[in-house]
Amino acid sequence: MAAEIRTNEFALRRWVGGSTQFDAIVERLFDTPDTGIRAWLRTTAGVVAFLIALQAVTGILLAFSYVPSADSAFTTVAFIEQATNGGTWIRSLHYHSSVMLPIALVAHIAQMIVRGSFRSNRTAWTFAIVILGLVLAAGATGYALPWDARSLNGVNIAVTLAGNAPLVGKYLGNWLRNGETISTMTLSRFYGLHVLIVPTLIAFAVCLRLFVFGTGRGGSGVYLTGRGWRRDQTVRNAVVIAIVFAALAWFSSAYPAPLAVPGTDAATFLPRPGPQFLWLFEMQKYTDGTFAAVLAFGAPAVVFGLLAALPVVLKAKMSAVIATSVVFVGAIVGVGSLTAAAYLQDTVDPKTSAQLAKQEKDEEAFRAAQFKPKVVRLGKEPGKESPKSDPVVNSAVPVAVPATYVSSCAKCHGPNGEGKGAYPELHGLTTREDERRSDEDLLGIINDPGSFGLSAKMPSYEHKLNDEQKQEIINWLKSLN
Repeated sequence: MAAEIRTNEFALRRWVGGSTQFDAIVERLFDTPDTGIRAWLRTTAGVVAFLIALQAVTGILLAFSYVPSADSAFTTVAFIEQATNGGTWIRSLHYHSSVMLPIALVAHIAQMIVRGSFRSNRTAWTFAIVILGLVLAAGATGYALPWDARSLNGVNIAVTLAGNAPLVGKYLGNWLRNGETISTMTLSRFYGLHVLIVPTLIAFAVCLRLFVFGTGRGGSGVYLTGRGWRRDQTVRNAVVIAIVFAALAWFSSAYPAPLAVPGTDAATFLPRPGPQFLWLFEMQKYTDGTFAAVLAFGAPAVVFGLLAALPVVLKAKMSAVIATSVVFVGAIVGVGSLTAAAYLQDTVDPKTSAQLAKQEKDEEAFRAAQFKPKVVRLGKEPGKESPKSDPVVNSAVPVAVPATYVSSCAKCHGPNGEGKGAYPELHGLTTREDERRSDEDLLGIINDPGSFGLSAKMPSYEHKLNDEQKQEIINWLKSLN
């Protein structure tokens, strides 16, 4: 009986090896056998693969209920949170795994440096760096999809940074905005990038790694001689992945993904990106314009380029190890320091910490409330009169330009709000189809333009103008239809 089982096992293995790419995939995945702590360090690759698969599965589940339009995006996310069984947990699992994935990739890259395999297996090293860049792109584009106050702030910053990029900024910013203003068309760009382009590139990179590029050493013979090693390493990966999933499942249950709820006071709301982008948020406090764009896009590109090139350019083993380690550790220290500074500033400032705590409580109350669908009336109901529209400032009646606007705002935005150069026009702020600015929004921008992702060149007028002067400007802006 045992002999028959072994014979069948051999026949199955021979058929799989001859009819599929299984042998080659095993060679590419397992490479040279390791034991002890070095073998456990190599489970980072399994964790990365698991998190990518988890992102795909949870993303597909969320897509069944999501509508990518400015009018419906937030409502469908609210439906997921409030009316779908396990919706909050699935969305949180998707969000927290997107935060953990770049951390897992950084750990994977670190163990390759420690083990020295970044030189011996340059294929795996290069693809790890490429996938890290794509994963960060996936997180940045997915940040826009809830279309809440936090997302709109991130979209404003992303479009502004893209528009300020040297040489191609004008075209890149226009393409990303996809219209005259940030609207449903902008959301469609981010949605297409997040669910189509970036995942396709990640899948393509994984397929290249598995089916095209090997170790670069002509094969290690792992499949033929390392059956015990492969079995033990599979068990190690399974153990670590189970621990990671259990931790993620608990964390997602205890700490839901952030969502800026409706009714949040725009003047006091404090948007914060995910932890993987806090370094960028902190850096934007001290930079502006082209310099900010160069740092945001150029610094990661330089780091990734150096990490990919140094093991190839530097032939001496010690030189390659030292140079690669310096670049890698320097990047980690830089990102970690900026992230820690952002957290520290939020913690030590009592007003900021109190506001962030209030926002968390508002989100908890929102999730506990009953879902309220958005009602769209397609025609007049029999026996009922059409509801009267909310009163607005009549654009046919000219409103005098406030003296405060002339002295404080006209220099940048033009004497009639027509805009000048890089400074946007102010016409239609309250009547745009997809992104109408309310009175609260306008007041919030006057008090703290940075909280809306606007240029740091626009100063705050919270303490420079009194309430009456601010209201005069708001009324005038509402007349610019």
